[in-house]
Amino acid sequence: TLPCTAQPSTIPSQVGPYALPEGATDFSGKWVLDHERSGDPTKMLIALGVPWAARKALAHCERHLLIEQDELSWTETISTSVVSKTSHLWLDGRPTTEVSPVDKSLVTKETYFEAQSGEAEGSCLVSRTRWPDGDKSQVTKRWLIDGGQTYFVVNTLVLGGGDDSTISQESYFNRED
Repeated sequence: TLPCTAQPSTIPSQVGPYALPEGATDFSGKWVLDHERSGDPTKMLIALGVPWAARKALAHCERHLLIEQDELSWTETISTSVVSKTSHLWLDGRPTTEVSPVDKSLVTKETYFEAQSGEAEGSCLVSRTRWPDGDKSQVTKRWLIDGGQTYFVVNTLVLGGGDDSTISQESYFNRED
């Protein structure tokens, strides 16, 4: 995976006014999941409590993303033949909340750009998600790679603590527009 070095104490909203970093990546566009290049999501879906029938349906269906990024505002619509979901995030570390589609709990996300080095181009966009009962948390890191033609996402789910309770999933989306 690519390096992102954000620590909780450096979340932008905790250190004052925030603007997009100079040269920050604009992720806007239409994207489709590349199943062959992406990892198997089964372990993560099981850990999140997604029922067997839904996991099987999601395993091979096309997954489309529409990302609309306007300065510090991010709207993402995920569409499949099974489900469609729209999420809104602020890119300055402001918490946003949404209902988990699986367990119906109210989860909190903080999203911000983190400058990074390595193979990816531009900036790394990090989201940290917390569940209210504290039994799990998730870090999502996003990059544009392959000259901006691939949207690369690494989801890391931590269950209750310990290295053996960490599940990572890599997803690659090809640009459609």
